[in-house]
Amino acid sequence: MIIIKKHKGFGDTVAAVAEVTGIKSIVESITEDCGCNERKEKLNNPNLLINKIFYGTEQDIQVLRKQPESSGEKERVSEGA
Repeated sequence: MIIIKKHKGFGDTVAAVAEVTGIKSIVESITEDCGCNERKEKLNNPNLLINKIFYGTEQDIQVLRKQPESSGEKERVSEGA
């Protein structure tokens, strides 16, 4: 039976890949604390753009898709010569 876990952010995905590939067990055999949990929590920050795009709600995605009304540049007026 395959159990699919819902990742709450990029940190969960990185941790899952490290575990599946065996990187986690190699690092744990070398050192006691690799900082994995701290890294995971930092990468799960909901304000990171990658989390808003791939793990965000539909509302987050709609906010990111909104086009700014102007690019911030002054509009150039072409003057006739």
